[in-house]
Amino acid sequence: MNSIEKELNLQDYLRIIIKRRNIIIVFFVVTFITVFIGTLKTTPLYTATAKLMIERNASEPLKEYRYNLPQDPEFLETQFQIITSANVSKKVVEILKLTETYDQYFDTKKSFIKQSLASVKQYIKNIKESLSKSDHLKQAEPLSQADIIAEEISESVEVKPVRNSRIVSLSFSSPNPIFSSIVANTFAKAYKETILEMRMSSENMTREWMGKKADEERAKLEKSEKILQDYLKSKDMITIENKAGLVPERLGDLNSQLTKAENKENEIKAVYDKVKQLGISGAESIPDIINDTTYKALKEDIIKAEQNMMELSNKFGDKHPSMIKAQADLKILTDRKNEEVRRGIKTIENNYEIAKSQVESIKASLNETKVEATELNEKYIQYNILKRDVETNRQLYDALITKMKEKQITEQSQGVEIFVVDSAKTPEKQSKPNFIKNMLLAIVLGLFGGTGIAFFIEYLDDTIKTSEDTETQTGIPVLGSILQNMDKNQKTEGITFSDPSSQISEGYKTVRASLLLSHADSPPKTILVTSMSPDEGKTTTAYNLSISLALTGKKVIIIDADLRRPTIHKIGNLVNNEGASVYLSGTSELFGIQQGPVDGLDIMTSGPVPPNPSELLGSQRFRKLLTFMAQKYDYVIIDSPPLLAVSDTLIISKEVEGTIVIARSGKTKYEALIKGVKRFADINAKLLGIVVNCVDIKIHKYDYYASGYYYYGSGNEKSDSES
Repeated sequence: MNSIEKELNLQDYLRIIIKRRNIIIVFFVVTFITVFIGTLKTTPLYTATAKLMIERNASEPLKEYRYNLPQDPEFLETQFQIITSANVSKKVVEILKLTETYDQYFDTKKSFIKQSLASVKQYIKNIKESLSKSDHLKQAEPLSQADIIAEEISESVEVKPVRNSRIVSLSFSSPNPIFSSIVANTFAKAYKETILEMRMSSENMTREWMGKKADEERAKLEKSEKILQDYLKSKDMITIENKAGLVPERLGDLNSQLTKAENKENEIKAVYDKVKQLGISGAESIPDIINDTTYKALKEDIIKAEQNMMELSNKFGDKHPSMIKAQADLKILTDRKNEEVRRGIKTIENNYEIAKSQVESIKASLNETKVEATELNEKYIQYNILKRDVETNRQLYDALITKMKEKQITEQSQGVEIFVVDSAKTPEKQSKPNFIKNMLLAIVLGLFGGTGIAFFIEYLDDTIKTSEDTETQTGIPVLGSILQNMDKNQKTEGITFSDPSSQISEGYKTVRASLLLSHADSPPKTILVTSMSPDEGKTTTAYNLSISLALTGKKVIIIDADLRRPTIHKIGNLVNNEGASVYLSGTSELFGIQQGPVDGLDIMTSGPVPPNPSELLGSQRFRKLLTFMAQKYDYVIIDSPPLLAVSDTLIISKEVEGTIVIARSGKTKYEALIKGVKRFADINAKLLGIVVNCVDIKIHKYDYYASGYYYYGSGNEKSDSES
């Protein structure tokens, strides 16, 4: 069955505090006494505080302005570490000569410095003794008295920034107020001197380093300049920069000339190839030939000679001298024309060879220029490397020289500016211990710590507490709550008869009423009373419930079915020779019923403890016994063993009309109770409800009186006992 969580209200918190009040009181008392004694035993300390303003110097001496840097936590923290450093502490010891004068400020017998010296000396002595036993270890160098005092006062210094300001407080605490103020002021002075020394040491080292570095850079510069000059001479590169500009221009011109020459060569080659293909007869169709002036003149003369021959042929015959002469003239002209054609062809051929020669010549010049450009480029690259090396060395050297001159001007400026705003005054009141503050802290710590522990223990406590919580967590109705018996002299067993007006008796009456009202028409007659574990009050509840039912005029019998650890015969001071085990085993047909403390109540004891209780309770004879008793009595109350211990209870629960579970407040755990309820549900046993037993009225009074729980009469509440 799932548990249902409930929100805690103010009364629940108050209940927990009342319940765990002893824990809260013990923790509070121990805390208060511890703080009280510790405060009284603490040596009073007096704190003197000086106020400083520590700022980073953001001014530039070579510039005309100053500016403030934003606050830097790392800068301040660095200064705090310097103030509390060993160097500053040693300087304080030197300034005040504490190795000689500290006896003026402290009791020499009880001086905290002397105590520290003694403890440190003893520690050094132990180290020496341990080291002397090992041959391979060197002897530890003992600390001087000044070192010991410096370490001691360094631990008593406190430095912290003042909120929302640029002020820093420097505090020193000691048992002597005068000593505190003197040391606080001396710490400020020693801190300023330490910063100045650090600055001067740093500047000296920087100047020395920069001078040495400048000499090195000057030597590098001179060496690189000489290398560059030697390179220029060896490579004949005095005018290298001019050459570097002319060679690319020449390459461009040669490339342009080569393109034109190749184009011309291709044109002439095309004519030349055509002439070779056509021969002399076809060459007269070549434009370069036919456009020749001589060729044109000869062509015209030939045409005229041919016209002349035609005219003469019409007049004269072929043998006529005029015709012969005309033919001879024509032949001469034709031969001259052919000769001119051959000359033109030769000219074309010569032009082609010249064009080829020009292309080759330009290519040769271009290749030479490329080689020259490559060589020049390589020289120029090396020249640039050497030149860049010279320029770099010159820049470094110039920068160092400039920085050194700047340092000479600014070396008097300080990187950290320190101003004493307020000097430490002699304190009039002790700062530690603060008695009122410590006592208030002890009260708060004791109350809240004790309450926290109480709530933590309550959180770990998984036991049932009140009827309301039990019903909420299990979902099973609670028939009533039985208060814890606070009177050791009064027995809870039979209290409904011996003290019927007590609070506890009223609780059993409430259980009786809830039981009778659970089935108004026909309340259950056979009722099993059990618990999850031993010592939860099941037998006492069964006994008092039987008496309470009998007092209403009903016939009631209580059967002790706990055949393993029977108890009812002890409560009623009865003999246990006969009873349930004897009857169930078949040894006797007698029930062994005895008279109870009130009229109408009979008791059937368990009888001797049998070897097989489960078999007897599961027998037909047990069912026969219940049937008979239900016919004879109005109510049959059965006390059984705890449910989670043995299986006897589950066997009985199957045979009765209802079962009551007893859960003890502060003892029975919810986990066990829920587990037991589930077991009953698994076998379909009828569960009438739960009775919460031994409820502490002092702890849970709000759960009862505030909700209308009242009683008439009162019982004695002087002691505590189980029920």
